[in-house]
Amino acid sequence: MIKSAKIKKEPSFQYIYQKANSLIRILILLERTITEQFWLLLPVAAAIIIFSKIKRNNPLILKATILSHFSKSQFKQIENNKSDQNFILLYWTSIFFHGVYLHTSFFMEKESYFLIYIIVAGLILLKNIVLNFSSWLFEQKELFKRYVTSHQTIVIIQGIIILPMSILNIIYQDTLFMVNKVVIALILLLLIYKISFYVFEGRAQKFSYFHLFSYICTLEILPWVAIIAFIL
Repeated sequence: MIKSAKIKKEPSFQYIYQKANSLIRILILLERTITEQFWLLLPVAAAIIIFSKIKRNNPLILKATILSHFSKSQFKQIENNKSDQNFILLYWTSIFFHGVYLHTSFFMEKESYFLIYIIVAGLILLKNIVLNFSSWLFEQKELFKRYVTSHQTIVIIQGIIILPMSILNIIYQDTLFMVNKVVIALILLLLIYKISFYVFEGRAQKFSYFHLFSYICTLEILPWVAIIAFIL
């Protein structure tokens, strides 16, 4: 007995029209968003080019930065090359990425958005100054030298993490709330890791628990609490 072949139903004209119309709307929305935020994509693209040139000219510096907290030799390499032009460019570019992320995630509608970049750069540079001052205050030059290296490498690593999210925020704007939460969670995990690094390094240098606790609460935890409270 011959089975009748199943006849594949062709999609109707109305179905094709609806799909095409939806696609056109998405493309128009995407084009409008990119057009409105095109000025922001330009400096981001320039920063990515800087990153690419550094990776091409000195690939070891980027690798050492990413692996610095997992390898003593890589950490030492960064510590000895913090004045290297490529490392300085990585650091400043990453500071800019922090500003872009905060701008596109929480302050897209603010007219005084440029203040975000100034505040971010100011806070990160202030952290450097405080670390160097603490080196003199606590008479722990070698310890705080390592703290400065850790701080700068973490800034770069965070910049690398938040760069893709910043680009997506520019394009899609308010539709990536859950993904932004994941990025913030990763940054908080980096903060926890950095604090544990500070504790172990401090105890290795016989730094007192009281001084460690005071430093971590005032210079690591409190600034983040203030930033989160300001954002929320």
